[in-house]
Order: sequence, then structure tokens, then C-alpha cells
Amino acid sequence: MQYVIFHGSFGSTTENWFPWLKQVLEEKGNKVILEQFPCEDYESMKDKSFICDKQNLSNWLDCFENNVLPKIDFDNKIVFIGHSIAPAFILRVVEKFNIKLEKAIFVAPFLNFESKDLWQYTLVNSTFLDAPFNFKKINELIENSVVFYGDDDPYITNKEVFLEFAKMLNSKVICIHNGGHLSSRFGFTEFPQILDEVI
Repeated sequence: MQYVIFHGSFGSTTENWFPWLKQVLEEKGNKVILEQFPCEDYESMKDKSFICDKQNLSNWLDCFENNVLPKIDFDNKIVFIGHSIAPAFILRVVEKFNIKLEKAIFVAPFLNFESKDLWQYTLVNSTFLDAPFNFKKINELIENSVVFYGDDDPYITNKEVFLEFAKMLNSKVICIHNGGHLSSRFGFTEFPQILDEVI
């Protein structure tokens, strides 16, 4: 089995539960790809006129095509695991490159994001979400998926957002009580619940 782990907005490969999961999966003999995608500097975003010339869908697709796609063995089963904006990006990648997945794990996913208080996230996420998704095609390529979400996520306060994502993908849903955004800020430097779904 091979796994590709995707970080979220303003994210890195060294945060949250990503390094832990990579190590655990590799110790079990699996191939794991954990790529750094271009991200904006949060502190440099002074107002809503900021142009996101690093984190946008086009740049992330280019990064995936150049740095991740060549490493994937298409003769082996593939599992994608993504956090926050990454689940939506996974849908874009699967649709664009016709990648058949054994399974997808979507952690704190959403198909829309609007927040006056978190306008920086609204900006960096926008290009990933603007265009419609071809769910008919995506569901043919992702037949098995799981959605994890925290019941007290401060970024996605309407929990129907998670359930709507799961509905569109026919995903199994797992709610983590007091999980927040399922990131290290909320104590998730490890995420053993994922192992129950991917191994």
C-alpha cells in the first residue's frame, strides 16, 4: 500500500499528526509521500486585497504534477489522506489526473468556506472551491472514503458542512468529540483513529 498525505492552508509537512502518521505507516512497510505545497505567509496578509500568488489551486496542481505524481506507483494501491483544504484539493487532483484510489481519508473537510473573521483563510481557499466538482467522475474514482470532523471545530462552526461533504462522497462519518480542527493546536500530534481506517 502507498499513502499520500496532504497538509492544509498555511500548513507544513512537519505539523499536526503528519510526521507521526508517516513514521507509523513507513514502519509497517508502506510507501508514504508527504509533500510541501506552496503557502502564503499569514503575517504578510494585511488586508483582503492580498493576492495569493503562492497558495492557489493552479500552483498546488503544478506542485502535485511535478513533485508527487512521478512518485506514485500506479500498479500499487493508493490511499490519499488530507486535512482541512486538502480534501477539496484531493477531489481536484483525482478529477484532473484520473487517479483511482483504494481509499480517501478526509479530515475536517469542506466544500465552501466563508468567514469574516478568518478572511485570510477565505482568500487562500477560494480558488480550490470556486469551480464546481464533477462528483459523478470523482465517485467513480473514490469508491471508499471516510470523513473525520471535530464536533467543536472553531473554523467550521456549521457542522452540516462536514456532513454535506460526506454526503457528496458517500463517505463514512466519524465525529471526534472535542476534536477541534483535528490539528496540533487541539492536541492532535498523533491521530490513531486514522490507523483504524487505513491499515
